[in-house]
Amino acid sequence: MAFGKDKRGEVAVRALMELLPQSFRIKCTAIDWNQQLLDYGQQLRQQQPQKEDDLSL
Repeated sequence: MAFGKDKRGEVAVRALMELLPQSFRIKCTAIDWNQQLLDYGQQLRQQQPQKEDDLSL
């Protein structure tokens, strides 16, 4: 499960860790996981070389 870095996210993580003690948390560097994934997608797009349109003359 993914939780944000805000207070509600911290509370949810603690509750989940009590129920599933074998679980672990990976913290995101962005404000939340949605933003983390958007940032990652942006980075991937910037790394890909620009493809020329096959229809150009």
